[in-house]
Amino acid sequence: MMHICLILAVVCAASALSAFDAATPAILLQPPAADGADVTYAVPECPLPQQDSTVAPAAANFVVREFAYLKYVVAPGQIDPLPNTTQVAFALDNSAAGVTTACSFNRGTYDEGEAWYPCGDRTIETTTAAAPEDGAQQKQSQYTVKTSARFEWDRWVLAVRQSWVCGGSMSPVSAQAVTTVQPACQTSDTGSYTIQQCTAPDATIGADLD
Repeated sequence: MMHICLILAVVCAASALSAFDAATPAILLQPPAADGADVTYAVPECPLPQQDSTVAPAAANFVVREFAYLKYVVAPGQIDPLPNTTQVAFALDNSAAGVTTACSFNRGTYDEGEAWYPCGDRTIETTTAAAPEDGAQQKQSQYTVKTSARFEWDRWVLAVRQSWVCGGSMSPVSAQAVTTVQPACQTSDTGSYTIQQCTAPDATIGADLD
């Protein structure tokens, strides 16, 4: 087997295909950047679930963007420093909470599309108007936006779920959305290993609130 130089490439999901090089044994995905360091937001007055169970719950929108997929498989009989791996990475915008986060995970050994993987949590600092008796103009607080994702690897179905806070009551809200990814892929086979890389168009999907 020829000597292989291991390149740890930091690849933005949006440029995964353009960065493809058949001589590179593996490209390790990293999640797209979120919207920089955690900053101060107004507490969003986002839609809340309906209390009446006969009424459909309010909805928000998620945007899945900069999606990238990588599958690396070593040919039988080869000894390679890298194990077989399948990875996805993408950025997730939440229109209701006004927050961007990012996801990146490897397929687990026994994952047939049912495992949920944690994404990056965002701790959001908020500034709200203080009550007059507090003797201050503003009051600081914070909440955490938690995100997880599931990917049906053979069907290209992506599910995301997220929880955040809405309104002055700081009541927690959770939402889940599902979309079918439309991949565009390139494959390289060197005889020693095979690399498949895919991207997909950005997708806006309705998120049902719990």
